[in-house]
Amino acid sequence: MHHLLPKLDELLKAMGDEGSDLIESFKAMKASLEISAHLKDVQQKHMETLKAEPETLSVNTILMKEKVKVFQLLDQYAELTIISTVRDRTLVDHELLARGRDHEEWREEHLGGEFEKIRTDQLFQNMWASKSKSGSSSAVAGVPGIGKTPMVQKIVHDWATGKIFQQFKFVFSFKFRDLNTIKDRITMRELILDQYPYFRNILGEVGKNPEGLLFIFDGLDEFKGIINFAEGQRDTEPQHQCPDPEVCDIVYSLIQHTLLPGCSVLVTTRPTALHLLEQVKISVWAEIMGFVGEGRKEYFTRYLEDQSVATAVFQHVKENEIMYTMSYNPSYCRTLGLTLGPFFTQTHRDPQRVPKTITQLYCYFIYNILKNHDQEIESPREVLLRDGQMAFAGVAEKNIVFTDGDAVAYRPHKFWCQDSRLRSQYKPLTDGTEPGRKRPGRFWSETGVCSSEEPGLSNTEIADKHWGFALSPVSPCPSLSPSLISRLDLVGLTDSGAKDLVSALNTNPSLTELDLGGSDLGDSGVKQLSAALRNPDCKIQRMGLWAVGLTDSGADGLASALSTNRSLTELKLGNNELGDSGVKLVSAGVRNSDCEIQRLWQDSINLTHTGLEVLASAFSTKPSLLELELGSNSLTYRSVASLRRLILALPSLERIRLGRNRFSADGRNRLESLRGIRPGLSVEL
Repeated sequence: MHHLLPKLDELLKAMGDEGSDLIESFKAMKASLEISAHLKDVQQKHMETLKAEPETLSVNTILMKEKVKVFQLLDQYAELTIISTVRDRTLVDHELLARGRDHEEWREEHLGGEFEKIRTDQLFQNMWASKSKSGSSSAVAGVPGIGKTPMVQKIVHDWATGKIFQQFKFVFSFKFRDLNTIKDRITMRELILDQYPYFRNILGEVGKNPEGLLFIFDGLDEFKGIINFAEGQRDTEPQHQCPDPEVCDIVYSLIQHTLLPGCSVLVTTRPTALHLLEQVKISVWAEIMGFVGEGRKEYFTRYLEDQSVATAVFQHVKENEIMYTMSYNPSYCRTLGLTLGPFFTQTHRDPQRVPKTITQLYCYFIYNILKNHDQEIESPREVLLRDGQMAFAGVAEKNIVFTDGDAVAYRPHKFWCQDSRLRSQYKPLTDGTEPGRKRPGRFWSETGVCSSEEPGLSNTEIADKHWGFALSPVSPCPSLSPSLISRLDLVGLTDSGAKDLVSALNTNPSLTELDLGGSDLGDSGVKQLSAALRNPDCKIQRMGLWAVGLTDSGADGLASALSTNRSLTELKLGNNELGDSGVKLVSAGVRNSDCEIQRLWQDSINLTHTGLEVLASAFSTKPSLLELELGSNSLTYRSVASLRRLILALPSLERIRLGRNRFSADGRNRLESLRGIRPGLSVEL
């Protein structure tokens, strides 16, 4: 008879398999949990230390009397849905296309039967089910903000309080972000003592029983070191020490169970770094799915103390398709609660001012941080601009971890614009003494960012000298003149505003960089911009059209522009539904002798082998190509031969990105073998 509790079935089966040895297994388990008195003292101190570390959470507030509120971890921690597998990328893409209630119904439908839900205490097998003497490794994936680090904190806290994983005598938890700060070579002993110095006199004895050790490494995607689990050159002999290792050697050896064989390892990561673990023997793969069903409402109820405010905020979120889609993620829920909560208190209640779009939401979020949490810094405008530039560079370069040194390295020099009402933005000001005359250096902006310029200043000088901020995110303010700027980023532009932008571009010969990524242009908007690119006076060299809703229907106009434009050298088309047919059209434009493209991004565009063949053929005539991004597509082993021919045919190629495709292990090896054919070539998989 099939039990309604499959985990109980598994446990009973494992116990039944022991047969007459069951009593001996119990005795062995009891003996393994017993430790000497002096180890017991250190274990108790270790548990007390770990229990205290994550016991409270500090949260910055907005528009409240207390700028920082302290919560108990157990009061704030919300149980998340965890499934015992990592979903295929195609399935994730389907979920991302669903919005609002459709998104929630999609999740409930697929999580109801297709995937098995598990608890955190099931990430490691029970003592009877585990037959491996070399230990086990578990990997938990989850998108940013989904709760991987709080899950680790909860696991550590529950072990320290005796609730889970009592088969482990000691748990050691590390963050990859912290490991990045270790620049020198370090031993396993030094790594542990650096964080847990009270193990100094007994660490050798602890290592004699590795089966009782659990190592947790949180945030593999944040690690800046290189760990190649496919390497066959590393020492594979079991050992209790790594002689003269780096951090990456220690992590590699623990996960591969060549260091302290018998220990258990838990790794958390964003899905983008899962490919690093493909060659590792992982016992349990899991993915955190976030809130399902009533979990979203429960979180707001816990997070916001005033239950009437919590109810009002959740109702507002539920009625907003995009916000409701976001709310499966605890991090977004926190932002929603922080930003929306004050609008529904008796003091600040004003339904007309409640943010209804994501742009408005984050404008208020940043605005209130500036207003209520200033640190009396000398120039807040420059700090914010520097941080914004650093964040943008992080997105473009796929960097998610920054240090103080990174902040110092960035200086503001970009003009940012985040409002789709372009007609207002480009409304020229007139001089009061001479009707009809345009004032040099100014135009209207409703972005909350203001600036005025003086003739004769370079764009960098203008940014350094004249950037300023209006403390209202909705107040109009004078800003940079479209006749003087050389670099422009617009977010939120729609096809209706594209006509005004094209008009401005035609009168601005100095503009060399234009990024419209993330805007809702659609095919019609891209076609209008393509007309501007065909203008002989166009000087744009770098253009961002990633995630703008471009399909093969709009690609023909872009292809026509590429075939005649001689200034454009860099084009970003990622995250559009181009498909093979759209790629073929773009390739036709690239093939033209007038096209000077040197860097092309075509990641996440549903490219397959069919479209790659045409693309490779077009670029084989462009020996000047320097960089090509084809990641997150549907390229398979069939594509390897074409890619190899393309790489070998491009003598100037510096970098080609092919990560998150569907190559076989042999296909990856054939592509990786090209890395050494010439200095400076980077083949990223």
